[in-house]
Amino acid sequence: MILIEFLVGSFVVSIPITISNVFDAYQSRTLKHSSFWESARPLVPLLSLFIITSGWAVYSPSEIIYSEPRLFYFMVGTVFSNIAVCFNVLLFFLISS
Repeated sequence: MILIEFLVGSFVVSIPITISNVFDAYQSRTLKHSSFWESARPLVPLLSLFIITSGWAVYSPSEIIYSEPRLFYFMVGTVFSNIAVCFNVLLFFLISS
């Protein structure tokens, strides 16, 4: 139950505010990129990580979230840091070329 509250709370607080900020910037034409998709693209890795790890926690045959919660959070943190670093490097190469 705590996991569900944590995941729902994270989604309710951070994702809508981020989308609202991007939409407001799009309407006021203060975005770095011209299209809405280009400005919302950084959300894709975060949303995919959220969906995949939530599915892993819920549908894990060994119930990883209950048997090894520290390992689960350690692995999610490691994957998130790799996604953030890889995405930033990819953006750097795309912008510089």
